[in-house]
Amino acid sequence: MDNPGPLESLAVEARRYLLRCEPTAVPFDMEDAVSAYLILVEVAQTAATLRDDLADMIAHGMQGKRETVAGVTLERNHKTPRRNDWDHEGLLRLVVDSRVVDKQTGEIASALDVLKKVYPLKGYNARVTALRDLGIDVDEFCVTESTDRMTLRVHN
Repeated sequence: MDNPGPLESLAVEARRYLLRCEPTAVPFDMEDAVSAYLILVEVAQTAATLRDDLADMIAHGMQGKRETVAGVTLERNHKTPRRNDWDHEGLLRLVVDSRVVDKQTGEIASALDVLKKVYPLKGYNARVTALRDLGIDVDEFCVTESTDRMTLRVHN
């Protein structure tokens, strides 16, 4: 590529910098590596925000639910609600008390298996889809705000 754009240039420079920061490189500069990491974290967060804003703008500009632009099919998805002020303790109690029965075998899932499905990571971030699968109305455990933000799905 003769004249790379700003994102391509950033990727090339990041690769060059990482080669200098490899632990096997002599001398390895931990402070430079951490500084580069923190910059990339900020760039990733900014890029994610820009991506979401652009998806929202494109989705609102679409004439229908699906459109093909430049050979790529775009599908506009639902408006995403914003959920805040979760009742984590009440939700956790309900999940632990849930009895999940396998419809094919009749086997009752252990409370630990149910917890792993709903809370796959450390912390209080429950998976909304897993809660819905348990028949739990997530909106009873948080304050839900309606937003005009829309999401976009790309089909290649």
